[in-house]
Amino acid sequence: MTQQYQQKSINLLGGNPNEVMIFVDDFLALAPTGNMGWVLGTTGTGAAIAGKWTSPDPEEISNHPGTVSMATAAGVGTVTLSQGPAAFPRGLVLECVLQILDLNDPGTDEHTVSFGYGVPADTNAINIFYDENSLNWQAQVKIAGTPTLLDTGVPVVAGQGYRISIESSVFENDGAGVVAFAIDGTAVGTIAGIPLETLDVVIGIARTFASVAAIEIGVDLVSMMQPVSR
Repeated sequence: MTQQYQQKSINLLGGNPNEVMIFVDDFLALAPTGNMGWVLGTTGTGAAIAGKWTSPDPEEISNHPGTVSMATAAGVGTVTLSQGPAAFPRGLVLECVLQILDLNDPGTDEHTVSFGYGVPADTNAINIFYDENSLNWQAQVKIAGTPTLLDTGVPVVAGQGYRISIESSVFENDGAGVVAFAIDGTAVGTIAGIPLETLDVVIGIARTFASVAAIEIGVDLVSMMQPVSR
């Protein structure tokens, strides 16, 4: 017997759809496109994205069914899951459960893993990311090429799952506003300012220096929540 798994657009917070909308993609169908129809992108020979029932490293992170494995090739390259383009919505809470299996080794293996709007190298971006320059998760808001960075103080541990949250304040598209960042339910700081430009939601790896081993991350869950008034 084949059991069908389907993600749904659901409304929570007291069950009142007039107050809040939550869309959840848990990748239970074992397809990296998920319910949201993620766009897959890879560069570099051998880079791959695949759906799995369990975490890439189940001994380190358990009870996380439905995971997308994203892996670079042995050399340099990129792997992305993206949504967009879509205007950055005010008042949106964007969350992801993310697991990094391979840490940076400066001078040998260097890569950036990021989640948010755009990627850290973009001219305009809002991310939480990990790269070779720090042992901790970093938060960033970049507007017209000028980044504002925040060290979250949360170290990246190989194989550990992290629930990453990015929340914007409710402002018009005037460049004002505040972005709040949290990891595992704990606030790690805020950055003032929101880019005016259209931004994609992106989960990605960018590998800039490599030896022979591939780099892999696991994406377990993505959710978007926004207060509504109907």
